[in-house]
Amino acid sequence: MGSGTSLCGIVAALCGANVTLTDAEEYSECLENCHRSCLANDLSSVNVIGLTWGQFSPEVFKLSPVDFLLGSDCFYDPKGNV
Repeated sequence: MGSGTSLCGIVAALCGANVTLTDAEEYSECLENCHRSCLANDLSSVNVIGLTWGQFSPEVFKLSPVDFLLGSDCFYDPKGNV
């Protein structure tokens, strides 16, 4: 959730993990950046989907079971965006 620049997911995928990157559905630019990061690193198998905290869209129920969730910058405060 909240892939941002995709760094954690890109590193995991380069190490051989099966990765799904997510970020809020309303941040289409961020999701597009995730796609570009994957392409730039020859990681066409990485899934990128829009998920928003607290909302249960159909995409949530399509996710496969996972062994690990990687997170970075988990404490987001919108007041910091000026």
